[in-house]
Amino acid sequence: MPYPENITTAMEVQHIARNQGVVPATVGIIDGRIKVGLSDNQIEELGHPNNKHKTVKTSRRDLPYVLSQ
Repeated sequence: MPYPENITTAMEVQHIARNQGVVPATVGIIDGRIKVGLSDNQIEELGHPNNKHKTVKTSRRDLPYVLSQ
């Protein structure tokens, strides 16, 4: 999803989840480690096109490969 809709959508989904009484657990890989439950700042950083991280969309199947890079 293109920027800035990617960040807006992620924040809206987390807000909807919280309103339904659940804890959202957005997952990302930050500094080579899997992080479950990203903060708003982490979501914004990963979603911004000029972030300092190499951002790659991946699936569970490809996590070992992505982590090895």
